[in-house]
Amino acid sequence: KVLFQSERIVILVTPLYFKKLWTMFELCLFLTVHSASQLSFQPTLLCKFSAAVFPVAYFGCAAYLLIGMFWPSAPTWLLLVLGLLPSLVFNLYYVYIVRRMTRELRAIRAEA
Repeated sequence: KVLFQSERIVILVTPLYFKKLWTMFELCLFLTVHSASQLSFQPTLLCKFSAAVFPVAYFGCAAYLLIGMFWPSAPTWLLLVLGLLPSLVFNLYYVYIVRRMTRELRAIRAEA
C-alpha cells in the first residue's frame, strides 16, 4: 500500500541489493505503478562519509579555537597544523570514498 501511495522512492544501494528477492520484488512493484524517473539510487557510502567527516571537522575547529583562546602566545605552526590537519584528513577520506563509491556503482551497473 505504501509503495502505491508514494510519489518517489530512494533506495540505499549496496552491491548486495540486487541479489535479494525482497528488494527486487519491492523495486518491480514500485516500477509497475510509477515511472523510472521517480526512482533514485543512493550509495550507502555517502552515509559513512558524512558520519566520519563531521567529527574530524569539529575536532579541528574546536582545538584551533580553544588553543587560540587559552594560549594566546601559541606558536603559529601549531595553529596551522590544527587548522590544516583536519582539512587534510577530510580531503584524503573524501577521495577514498569517491573512488570506492565509483567502484560500487560500476559493480551495481554491471549486475543490473
